Amino acid sequence: MLNLESKYSCALQLHNAILGGKWKLRILWHIHHGDTRFSTLKRGIPEISEKILAQQLRELEEHQLIKRRDGDASARGL
Repeated sequence: MLNLESKYSCALQLHNAILGGKWKLRILWHIHHGDTRFSTLKRGIPEISEKILAQQLRELEEHQLIKRRDGDASARGL
């Protein structure tokens, strides 16, 4: 489970720390609506760079809001 730090005096500060920023809510919206692959997320949010998208996905995974799944070989065209 998420390790809550004592530096947050209210839930709003914790919420802002986890979901704050320009991209996280938009990324979560796209994931909720079926864009589960990195390439489809990038296509759905053309303004975001690959570096920032990867960083934001890592942070969402660290906060246990998303879980990474490795695709099968047939999905990658192997």
